[in-house]
Amino acid sequence: MLVRVLVCSFYTKSYEDDAAKLKASLEELCVPHRVVPVTLSDTSWKAAVCHKIPFIAQELCALSAEFDGLVWTDADSILRRPMPVEQLEACDFGMARFAWSKAHTPELLSGTMFFRRCPVVYSFVNEWLKVLPKYRHTDTPEQRSVEEVLEKFKDRLKFETLSTEWCSIFDAPHAKGHRAVFSHFQSSRTKRR
Repeated sequence: MLVRVLVCSFYTKSYEDDAAKLKASLEELCVPHRVVPVTLSDTSWKAAVCHKIPFIAQELCALSAEFDGLVWTDADSILRRPMPVEQLEACDFGMARFAWSKAHTPELLSGTMFFRRCPVVYSFVNEWLKVLPKYRHTDTPEQRSVEEVLEKFKDRLKFETLSTEWCSIFDAPHAKGHRAVFSHFQSSRTKRR
């Protein structure tokens, strides 16, 4: 049986146009979604990145029983093709791992992530919330903190490294035959403050 997912995201005022494109791409492919505006007291890019995990925790708690899990995607992404949800059947949590070149250290990409609706994932996200503040002054707080939490949960959580097609950075080098599921346009490069 295919995994039933809700796609969720939030956006701040400066990402309204991006979010409209994301919504249109999800509607075109009839994908259930919740893409909502948020107002943050701190309007910096880092504050928005740090808000991602509490938002996901809230969405998981509110997730209807008709869904097996949720897919987070950044507001500046678009869905290019039907999601290959069969790739999510064997995992509780999934993220893509990517390196810009052989000289770069591979990093987990938080642009698109899968979270199964189950107790171990709730515990995992709760721990992520606790660890996140320790990394808030780093360049990639959500990525650095998830690495720590994944290590703590390695024997309990079925983690799957998703293909980079799930989180396809528009100008990144890709292997031949790469077909983006979600294209990510990295709007923060120009909008970040």
